[in-house]
Amino acid sequence: MGTTAERREPARLYLVTPSLGDPGAIAGDLAAALNETDIAAVLLHLADDNERALTERIDALRILVQSNG
Repeated sequence: MGTTAERREPARLYLVTPSLGDPGAIAGDLAAALNETDIAAVLLHLADDNERALTERIDALRILVQSNG
């Protein structure tokens, strides 16, 4: 019988972005991180703005994040 450590799934990362005003500023680095490492979740930290601007920032990175599981 194996130890508890041997039966555990490998750790997965929870990625938190810096405060985003321009999502394009981190898109390349975010894509690289998603492609190189097993990330379980991404928390987009958005700079304060109106609802429309916040939604646009989310949409700009949503497909990138979702396409990487």
